[in-house]
Amino acid sequence: MKKSNLKLLNELLQNHDWNYQYSNDQRWWKKGSEEKEAIHKFIYLNGGWNKQVMDTWNKNAPKKYHYDMEWVKECFINNDSAYIIDMKRKYNNKQ
Repeated sequence: MKKSNLKLLNELLQNHDWNYQYSNDQRWWKKGSEEKEAIHKFIYLNGGWNKQVMDTWNKNAPKKYHYDMEWVKECFINNDSAYIIDMKRKYNNKQ
């Protein structure tokens, strides 16, 4: 991912409500869910997950949401993962 995009990713992650799923207010839950989807879309469309992206994620995420490289490879890089299949379905040829 380009340096300028890493900077933007850092800003997106800094402003993300990491605990949105615990909200009793459906509006906050929906906003947080949409933010997370937008972050994943941004990552996917800008080269996908790699060590730099993971490190940026972990720098901003609360510890309970940190990833290690093995998890990232298995879930976010492996072409057979549900994540990659979903990202391809949603965003390929829709840029």
